[in-house]
Amino acid sequence: MRYIALKLAFVVVAVAAATSCSTQPAVIGKWRQSDKTLEFRKDRTFYHVLGTGPINVQHQEWSGNYRFTAPDELKLIDIYFDHTTNGLEHGPLIWKVSIGGDELTTTRPGGSQEKWQRARN
Repeated sequence: MRYIALKLAFVVVAVAAATSCSTQPAVIGKWRQSDKTLEFRKDRTFYHVLGTGPINVQHQEWSGNYRFTAPDELKLIDIYFDHTTNGLEHGPLIWKVSIGGDELTTTRPGGSQEKWQRARN
């Protein structure tokens, strides 16, 4: 009986470890959605661009640091939001994340979701 319980505990730990490892490195890289780009870098920084052209209401950039607080939960911290010529600091934001193939789904606390495609460049 003890042997079975030990084996079951090992399986649970192995599955949890595999799950936690899979999303974290998989999120690294560039992701695109229409006129938006989201990039997660190995040094745990991120960069988000909305729109093109000069920075104004239609073009916004924000960047900062990120870390995983759970296998499917990403915390964006030290966020610097550049809108017009003023820089504003925001954060933290917590997103639920899931990756299936080349698709990243981010879910904000209010439940709104965005789907991103891995950039190939």
